[in-house]
Amino acid sequence: MSSPDLPVEVITRIMSLLSVAERREASLVNKAWYQSSLDHTLQKDVVYNLAVGCGGELGWADAWSASGMPSRASVSAVLTCTDGSHAARQALELAARRLGPSLEQLALRGAALQEAILPAVLQHCPRLLSLDLTGCDGLFMPGMLLGRPEECELARPGLRNLQRLSLAGLRYLSDSTFNRLVSLTPHLSHLSLAGCHMTFDFYPYSSHNGRKDADPSGRPQDSTAMLLLRNLLSFLQQHADTLTGLDLSGLGLTMQTACAIVSVPGLHLTSFLLRDCKDLSDAAVQAIVTAQPFLEVLDVSGCTLLTDKAALAVSLGLPGLRRLGMGHLRHLTDAGLSGLACLPRLTALSVPECHQLTGKDLWDKGSCNRDGASVMAGERPQLRAEAEGGQGTALAPLQELSLRYCNIAASSVVSLAVALGASLRELDLSSCVAVTDASVRAISTSLATLRVLRLAWCRELTDWGLLGIERPCLQPLLPSSHTSSSGPKFSRSFGNIGFFSPPPVWPVGLAPPSPAEVEAGEVGPRLSALTQLAELDLANCFRVTDASLTQVLRFPELRCLHVSHLCELSDAALLALSRGCPSLERLSLAGCYRLSDGGLAAAAPLLRRLRHLDLSRCEQVSDSVLDALAGSCPWLRSLDVSRCGRITLEAVERLQAALPELGDVHMRSANGQDLAYAL
Repeated sequence: MSSPDLPVEVITRIMSLLSVAERREASLVNKAWYQSSLDHTLQKDVVYNLAVGCGGELGWADAWSASGMPSRASVSAVLTCTDGSHAARQALELAARRLGPSLEQLALRGAALQEAILPAVLQHCPRLLSLDLTGCDGLFMPGMLLGRPEECELARPGLRNLQRLSLAGLRYLSDSTFNRLVSLTPHLSHLSLAGCHMTFDFYPYSSHNGRKDADPSGRPQDSTAMLLLRNLLSFLQQHADTLTGLDLSGLGLTMQTACAIVSVPGLHLTSFLLRDCKDLSDAAVQAIVTAQPFLEVLDVSGCTLLTDKAALAVSLGLPGLRRLGMGHLRHLTDAGLSGLACLPRLTALSVPECHQLTGKDLWDKGSCNRDGASVMAGERPQLRAEAEGGQGTALAPLQELSLRYCNIAASSVVSLAVALGASLRELDLSSCVAVTDASVRAISTSLATLRVLRLAWCRELTDWGLLGIERPCLQPLLPSSHTSSSGPKFSRSFGNIGFFSPPPVWPVGLAPPSPAEVEAGEVGPRLSALTQLAELDLANCFRVTDASLTQVLRFPELRCLHVSHLCELSDAALLALSRGCPSLERLSLAGCYRLSDGGLAAAAPLLRRLRHLDLSRCEQVSDSVLDALAGSCPWLRSLDVSRCGRITLEAVERLQAALPELGDVHMRSANGQDLAYAL
């Protein structure tokens, strides 16, 4: 007897308890479950990625034209590979008509559009809050965007409520096009001009030979060829009451230009991004901190002139800071970061590739005395007084920490894990060569709520650390006389000629632990104790083998796993991780040359939610693996089989025919041919 149908409310409640991947699978049960999956309470952060033009498939356009589409409360759309063809324009307008009434975010990054298309699209999007035109040079190169009154009237409904506008990477942005566009955005709060061409000192219409830099009304003329700093300052003055976020990364701001921008009357920024501004100095950062004390997001990564003074100014002058980026600063040391632990709202810190950082006392209560302010006492006495009157010694509730490529000491990792155990959710220690087994044991013990852990290129990491077992003492197998002061000992086979030494001896304890050692050892906290992990990166940890992977890769919520270039990874480990991580959506196995067709075929049925798979440089993989993927991984969207010599183009085409949604296949140098194949 068949069971009675569940009420829609019950199914919707069940759906709300599932992840997105699980909800996608459950929606295939029957029509009732599919309709429940479309409930408006579940449709959050819905993003449509649509390929338009450039030979892209337009099946979605035909389907929408024939039967329409389910309505959503609010959606976002990313239109990629857009060209200026007639078919692409029709598809773009169709997407705008169908999605427009509920569209809140629209991204046209790199689209080769004509200026007449944008107003035609915007007229259908009255609820648009975010518009991304990054790299859309075709819109701005003629200089006629919104140049006619009728075009402005078409675009006005779509720009009336706009809050975020990205014009990053535009080479042909000028004063005139910029002013026409922003004049229709009265509620703009965030603007990105990262990577645009802006002129700070040269004005093409400056007074020369009787010509004056103003029109008859006295207003400075707008340049039709370039974007001028003067025009940006005028925009900031007009929108000072609404603008709170500004991205000027890569513009080469100097001390004078930075001071002019942050000193605009009435401007109160909460987000200021200045990545890769090579001429930015410590004095400029101090001026920014003084003029904009309410900043919550600041990123000065890649500003190579900055030193500890800039970091101290930030820690003393921005008490409300939430996110800070100071990566790629070769002069930054531990002393500069000594006061960051006292920022009461700091939740994200990114300091990658700061090679002088060791992490010593980085997040210690003792650093909250802010003694570092003495470095700046002569220049910023008001900050010194503010530091002396600081309240409490509570550590910042840091949730995201990136120390990639830093010279972090192993003891520092242990102290950080203990200090941040209650709050940290994301930790990036990639290429921190001093990370050891003791560091991983500390992470497994203290960071139980960690969601993202990246340990790529940690060369000292071994199976012992992942298993939580104390490694035996490292002692050489041969007597110590080989390294005694009596002189070098030469190999007998080559004679005593003074050029050859004995081969290096592999010390005890570096070899993978045997099952008997695992049973006999005193087991501590394993990596598998991090039950909430959603992303794990162990790529290029060449001392990690099957001995630990088969036992610790048991994460029910893991979505992304990178185990590339683990030379000892075998079919048994792949099968174990497939069983232990049933929610995997992204898996990277590049360079795992021991994997065979049999192992991948056995693991494929356990990876039904897989969307992105990297098998590049897996030399034993052949066409039969693609047949297994076609039958077991219906949600696969991208596949990399580059340098897989036994993969043929015919098998890839069969896979694409079986999985029409598979839109990205890389097979460079596959089967002895050097070709890049993208479906």
